[in-house]
Amino acid sequence: MIKSIPVGSVDYPFNPIAVVMGVDATFVGRSVDVEVKNLQDMLRRAYEHPGGAFIEILQNCNIFNDGAWEPLTDKASKADTVVLLEHGKPLIFGKNRDRGIRLGSNGRLQVVSLGNGISETDILVHDETNRPLAYMLAHLETPTPIGVFHASVRPTYEDAMQGQLEAARQKLGAGKINSLFSRGETWVVE
Repeated sequence: MIKSIPVGSVDYPFNPIAVVMGVDATFVGRSVDVEVKNLQDMLRRAYEHPGGAFIEILQNCNIFNDGAWEPLTDKASKADTVVLLEHGKPLIFGKNRDRGIRLGSNGRLQVVSLGNGISETDILVHDETNRPLAYMLAHLETPTPIGVFHASVRPTYEDAMQGQLEAARQKLGAGKINSLFSRGETWVVE
């Protein structure tokens, strides 16, 4: 098999998390195929979420990207390359839990080392209901965020539609199918 782009693509990588955040998704997560506990939790939460849910699953392909996610799954490196998104917990990572993510003076996320005047209180606490934070995390490349970026509840399409139907019933009555067919302009087909 010959690859169509043997030296790699010059295009910027597609960012599915940023796309679904941009369309106002109410549940957005990311996991890695071999991180079974995290993946199970993501799938359970997505299933239980009222409305649509999106999970990006980083999966190895031994043909086109063999080993692409190894830094995120290798026991020796994953502590330094992955930040676990846990609601209400600080965005701390690293083998010694000595690195974190804070909001820089330029309004962008900044990876910092704890110590030398930077403490855990300077580190952002993950809030999965904070849409702007989720969008910024979607653009963070190193470390790679894994977990729930965003989760919020709002009426689903089905609930909103049921509300409209109920409001119409209260205003106009239950209605009858025969009166619907004979109301307004009608014609006879011969």
